Amino acid sequence: MNTTFVEFIHALRAADIRISTAETLDAIRALQLVGYQQRSSLKLALGQTLAKSEDEKSAFDICFDQFFQFSSMDSLKDLVDTA
Repeated sequence: MNTTFVEFIHALRAADIRISTAETLDAIRALQLVGYQQRSSLKLALGQTLAKSEDEKSAFDICFDQFFQFSSMDSLKDLVDTA
């Protein structure tokens, strides 16, 4: 599993989003399905997989936007390649 993805999961947990190991594996599968070409698709797929309530969805959106501040989705290629 890629370090960036692990750090993102840790950031979500630090934001009080409860994420199990099974949900982490589901998120990896979602990431592999949607790819990394479109940031909005990535955000939607991971959000649907990891955030379970409205409060968690709000926290997820904030974490995602802060964590994945990049101008090119090419920087996420390693996430998919090593997941």
